[in-house]
Amino acid sequence: MALLFHTSNWSPFATSGDRLPFDIVSPVPHLQLCNDPPSPNEEQLVHQALVNAENQRRRILAEMKHRAIWELIDNKTLPQPPELKALDEFIHSLRGVLSPMRKLPFELLQLVFMLAFDAEAFDAQKHWPYTLSRVCRRWRQICIATPTLWKYLPRFTLDSRISGFKARRRRKFFAELIERSRGSLIHIYVEGSYSSATSDPILEMLVREAHRWEFATLELRWPTFQALFSPIKGRLQQLRRLSFHLYDDYRSPRTVPILLDMFSGTPRMEHADIKLKLEHERLVVPPNPSAPRAIRTFIHKPHLHSLSLNLPLSTGIQSRIVLPGLKRFQLYVQEDDNPIALDAFVFPALEELIVGLKQMPLRTDIYPFVVDFVRRSSASSVGIFPVKRLHLQMTSPPAYFVISMIDLLPALKSLEFRLGDDSGRVLRQLACTERDFVLAPQLEVMSPIYRTNFITRV
Repeated sequence: MALLFHTSNWSPFATSGDRLPFDIVSPVPHLQLCNDPPSPNEEQLVHQALVNAENQRRRILAEMKHRAIWELIDNKTLPQPPELKALDEFIHSLRGVLSPMRKLPFELLQLVFMLAFDAEAFDAQKHWPYTLSRVCRRWRQICIATPTLWKYLPRFTLDSRISGFKARRRRKFFAELIERSRGSLIHIYVEGSYSSATSDPILEMLVREAHRWEFATLELRWPTFQALFSPIKGRLQQLRRLSFHLYDDYRSPRTVPILLDMFSGTPRMEHADIKLKLEHERLVVPPNPSAPRAIRTFIHKPHLHSLSLNLPLSTGIQSRIVLPGLKRFQLYVQEDDNPIALDAFVFPALEELIVGLKQMPLRTDIYPFVVDFVRRSSASSVGIFPVKRLHLQMTSPPAYFVISMIDLLPALKSLEFRLGDDSGRVLRQLACTERDFVLAPQLEVMSPIYRTNFITRV
């Protein structure tokens, strides 16, 4: 009886120099080069081939034991016979053909691919879905048939040094990804450390698809933003998350206001991270400070859940700004800035508050603005002010400020702050168990930071 079903397209597992006493041929060589599921007839052939191979393996082992050399092989004093090694590899490959993974439904594999994809872990040259689509024919079909798998476009860097073949390859790569994403919403990331009014073919592709932006990260110099992004105005109805970091260009004095109204038509905005490093507002003609305009542009969103502001707040805002649905607020006070605009904020539904300050040990005038903001928001809250997490990302905040903040947050469960010279007062107050002097009764986790981070359960 023949050992296996003969198929001429199968390559033996043994090397060309090995002469085996039998032929190793697969009944389904086409399935061992892909992840397609076998048909019922092919599955029967594989089972029979597997039985024959395992029987042959047992016969070889029995013969080896009979010749009393198995013990030498087991002690690694003799190499494994090539026919046994070839059979082991062949059996392993046949079992792979029968793997239940091959029988997963098309839709389930789609879901697995989407859940396995980490949007933060890819780069422009090794895009994860692009690599996945090269594994086999079936996986390629699944990837191409799943437009949402291609919505995470890799980071695009405006770089005039990229030219020639490398630029053409990058352009082709982005064009293919955009084509495969078809009508699905996309995530984009554009950065540029230099100023340029000259567009790039890839940037033009991304701007043309502005109506499909769902998540957008823009880190640019202001001349680049002014010159190249005006076509996005009025086309961002699908935008849900925006990270917008804009920087001055000292080589190009700014004499016009920043066109922040490009983002005015974003009714679905849920998360906004705004950073404006525009130190030279005095160059704007006519005077038109960017911070109030940025706040009016980005904050008045009905679905806004998370807001991060890192911009000059020294210009007051006349009308009160109330965000009843905001859950997370991250505030970074810039150097030499008095956050007067903070007096207009009321966020009664906050659950997480992050306050960051640069190292300004002599700047004690900024703390009242923050405390008043928390007190005002707490007074406007229905019931207990719901802030559960407080992060004070500043160098050595004074004890009176930390205690004042904690005292206004009765629902506080997690606290992070950097230890200073008088932080012992804060720790003693937190450790107090007298009923009338208990501070933060709901506190569960405290993370005091001093050189190294550690977490203490309270």
